[in-house]
Amino acid sequence: YVTYLNAIHPDDRHIIHETIREVLSPGSTGHYEIQYRAIGVADSQERWLEEKGRVLLDDAGRPARFLGTILEITERRLAEDALKKAKQDAEDANRAKDQFLAMLSHELRTPLTPVLMTIASLQRNHDIPDNARRDLEVLRRNVELEALLIDDLLDLTRIAHGKLELRNDAIDVHASLNYALGVSASDLNEKQIKVQLDLAAKEHHCWADAARLQQVFWNIIKNAVKFTPARGQLRISTRNDAEHYIVIDFTDTGIGINRELQPRIFDAFEQGGSGVTNRYGGLGLGLAISKRVIDLHAGKISVQSEGRGTGATFTIKLKAMETSLLEGPAYPLDHDGSAEDSAEILLVEDHEDTARALRRMLENAGYQVGYASTLASARDLAAKRRFRLVISDLGLPDGSGLDLMGELGDSGQLRGIALSGFGADSDVAAAKAAGFAEHFTKPVDWERLRHTIHRLLDRRG
Repeated sequence: YVTYLNAIHPDDRHIIHETIREVLSPGSTGHYEIQYRAIGVADSQERWLEEKGRVLLDDAGRPARFLGTILEITERRLAEDALKKAKQDAEDANRAKDQFLAMLSHELRTPLTPVLMTIASLQRNHDIPDNARRDLEVLRRNVELEALLIDDLLDLTRIAHGKLELRNDAIDVHASLNYALGVSASDLNEKQIKVQLDLAAKEHHCWADAARLQQVFWNIIKNAVKFTPARGQLRISTRNDAEHYIVIDFTDTGIGINRELQPRIFDAFEQGGSGVTNRYGGLGLGLAISKRVIDLHAGKISVQSEGRGTGATFTIKLKAMETSLLEGPAYPLDHDGSAEDSAEILLVEDHEDTARALRRMLENAGYQVGYASTLASARDLAAKRRFRLVISDLGLPDGSGLDLMGELGDSGQLRGIALSGFGADSDVAAAKAAGFAEHFTKPVDWERLRHTIHRLLDRRG
């Protein structure tokens, strides 16, 4: 036994002692299976061994000896360790990639907010001539397109990890289609593509994530623009089928899709062959993301084309809501300029351009704004004034907006809106857990922010 024990690696001898103690204890089956390292007597090499055995008892029921087998499993253990390391390395690489993409998204999104806010402020100036107003509209749409492109890159990663989630509400599909057309208007006009709308569905509301649904519509319209020659046509129609689904058809007069490619058209990076990719550019992510989004809505998306030169029809089916379930929009489309307009709002934002643009828009809307760029100065302001609402960036130089909301929201009187360049579901959940009523991912749309502010300040809300 001493020779046997001395051959075992010093760090693994406790395995032997513990096993002997366990198999000799009352109630034990006497069987054991263990793995440990041993040191070769001749070559002093470390080897992995697997030992299986049992205790043999004498006639009196006392332990007499051990009977078992010992197998060398060094290669198997090395292979298992290599596999574990490779898996850990892959997980570490995925985490690093996710963190990089999240940070990249934050850095790309943050400068877009002051641009959109400045455009919105200028558009509210009635003295601006029509041609300048049209130019501002082009700027606004293209900034929004930039934000959507950032979303596409991040969504691909979320889809791969099964982390793409929805924030559903009652959505007017017709309104979403019109919005997507508005975002794409400059591209449609540039190629002189004629758009025909036939929104015939009587049941045109569904339970969906508004931003995701608009993203799908925009992706399909963008594809139609890309693959349709100048002065072509795009027809968008809706109808209800017998199963109370809303059916949306996008029919273009573009280059069409070969039949053999249609089953792969919703795969990532697939655009219909390398020739198409080289000629028309793009990453080929839009349709793959669109299919996943529609799948998450328990809907269907399909394509039909007779082949090259015949155009294509993309069809989306979503379960329609019963009209009786609708309670109106999530926020009022307008309000009567009530006393809530003069409420005091604490704005906490360390990005100077974003803070300046947001503060100007809030003050122009009639709100009293207290501004802080750090967590410490926000605390000081909150101690001196009675704010009704806090709008705070989450990443501050000396702390987090999450901590600020946790402190200020204890009374239950202060509502909060979080601003962040990070828009993953975990980021939204963290903001809600800290006490924020809403989370806005940059770039911030002023009209949506304005409606949300009014809703949160409305005592009836």
